[in-house]
Amino acid sequence: MKQLEKDGFLRHLRVSNKSDVVPAIPGLSLPSFRHHWRTFKHTGINLRLMDDGCKFEHSSKVGLRTAMQNNFIGPICDSILCIIKGKSVAFYHSTRLHGDRVKANWDDLSKKTIHGLYNDENVVSKDFIRDSYHGE
Repeated sequence: MKQLEKDGFLRHLRVSNKSDVVPAIPGLSLPSFRHHWRTFKHTGINLRLMDDGCKFEHSSKVGLRTAMQNNFIGPICDSILCIIKGKSVAFYHSTRLHGDRVKANWDDLSKKTIHGLYNDENVVSKDFIRDSYHGE
């Protein structure tokens, strides 16, 4: 997937809610006869939906510290707070919350294109843009 994306054959947008613990669960691929367990790595551009806005993040720009904070520590802490407040941990994983946050950010989101995001140095690293094929 990563190479297809770099070669310009694949462009994709992942959508997640800030504080959602489900995407933070470490992924493992199933072993086969020839391969051992392998960890899963997100690719593409992640649209993080929040109560107070949204943020686009490409895997080429996210370092270990940011990945740990956004995709592990933050969601785990927020899940604990959900339990303390009497809410379900699944609250942040609901499609209803996704929809509410998309509607709240629609003015900004409707102006974006996938091609534009993949050429935006605020979203994708300069190295990824430089090394990628960008067909129209």
